[in-house]
Amino acid sequence: IEVLQERLGDLGIPIVANLPFGHDGVNVPLPFGILTKIEATPDGSGLLSFPNFI
Repeated sequence: IEVLQERLGDLGIPIVANLPFGHDGVNVPLPFGILTKIEATPDGSGLLSFPNFI
């Protein structure tokens, strides 16, 4: 994450680490084709939510 912050930090792009998806450990499904909200904080933590998901 440090490399991403170093290279992209000036762009104002939110960077969130340690979300439970990908190819490692316990993962949660990420729905495709629905509105997704990512709230990122300066320390790299954040919240992923699906406001319209029933």
